[in-house]
Amino acid sequence: MSAKAKVLTAVLLVSVFCIGLAGGYFGAYFVSNKDISSDSDMASDEEGKTVKEQDSKKEIDFTDIVTDAFCKTVPYEYGEYSYRIPQLNYVGNGVDEFNKKMYDELYALYTDSEAASVNLGGEPQLGDISYTWYHTDELISVVAFTSDNQYYNPLFYVYTYSFSDEKELTKSDIITLEGYTEESFNQKVRENVQKVTDNVLENNSGVAGESVFRETIDMTLDEEHINKAEPFYNSNGELCCISDIFSLGGAGMYRHMINLETGTDACDFECGNK
Repeated sequence: MSAKAKVLTAVLLVSVFCIGLAGGYFGAYFVSNKDISSDSDMASDEEGKTVKEQDSKKEIDFTDIVTDAFCKTVPYEYGEYSYRIPQLNYVGNGVDEFNKKMYDELYALYTDSEAASVNLGGEPQLGDISYTWYHTDELISVVAFTSDNQYYNPLFYVYTYSFSDEKELTKSDIITLEGYTEESFNQKVRENVQKVTDNVLENNSGVAGESVFRETIDMTLDEEHINKAEPFYNSNGELCCISDIFSLGGAGMYRHMINLETGTDACDFECGNK
């Protein structure tokens, strides 16, 4: 091989070697950057999901979360009654329907009472209508009630709204949410009403004989009344209900707020507006 040929061969080999090195470098660079870009995209996706999850959890200001939608004071011969209807102040799906249901039911009580007063010497048929509420970060229960008067024992109405689901929770919804069937829920109510009834009636057993005492307990635990129990939640997130307990003194029955987790009478109205 001539000297010139040898030089050309050497130059060719060096060129091939340099091109190989360059190809390896750029290949590694692009692979590395592809991995970095992929990792960055995944991180962005995760951050995006986190932001969306945070956005979906609204921060709720519970100051004035429930206020009056309607308030009127009605005087009569011996004093006055106050009628107050609540509204939930929250921006979310189903709130308008939730507020309308409360207003329609409670305003009907007020108008019926006013109409009946014509035949009652001007005294409203029902006592005051007022309300209280209990909330956790996930839901709120509004309990509306009337005061006692000579014509009616107190009446109670319960309304529960889920902030997380943005809808009213019906009795059926709450039973399912708590893992009960209708039958097992009624049994839970019966057991706890029994505890409260034993305590309430035994403390007043002297006003009636043993037969009346037993009969009153039987009426209280009758299926008809147990099935009417209305569930709601207190501010500890504990399941409670409104249920009837009959009176030994012959005054009919009184509705009680009963904590279904502790078996205690929860008629203290310590939470919310009084």
